[in-house]
Amino acid sequence: MMAKAKVVRKRIVLGQISDYAGSSRKYGTAYAAARDIADEVICTGDNAHRSRAGQADRVSGRFVELRTPKEVSDHIKRTAVPGELILLKNSGNLHLERIALAWTHDVRCWIPVCGKKETCQGCGLYEVPFEEHGSFLAKRRFERRRRRFGWLLGGLSLTRRS
Repeated sequence: MMAKAKVVRKRIVLGQISDYAGSSRKYGTAYAAARDIADEVICTGDNAHRSRAGQADRVSGRFVELRTPKEVSDHIKRTAVPGELILLKNSGNLHLERIALAWTHDVRCWIPVCGKKETCQGCGLYEVPFEEHGSFLAKRRFERRRRRFGWLLGGLSLTRRS
């Protein structure tokens, strides 16, 4: 699909490759395959340095190594051109979908690896800073219980104890 696309520019973002645990050579193989297709290949995450990209690709900007999804998002927004095609490829732990979400939402959860298995859309907390997830969820649970069981108190609203 990507190779046959007729677009202004093609970019591929490569994150964690979990299909090949323990084999750092696969990052080089993935980079080489992406390089054959894309005008720019962006590698991110803890293993981004394993791409084996040549110095010429680094200097020309054909290869970009960025540590975090936030850095990738900022780079893509800063260098975007109308009509380009961007492929985000990741095993899931870096949650690269936030890069796409950042175009239409105020993504504020940019922790590189949160530990959650579900997607950011499934979690629904991408607009809440990661450090505030716990308190946000506690407040949301309380509000749900208040709506659900408030009628038990004759419609009186519940107040949270401090």
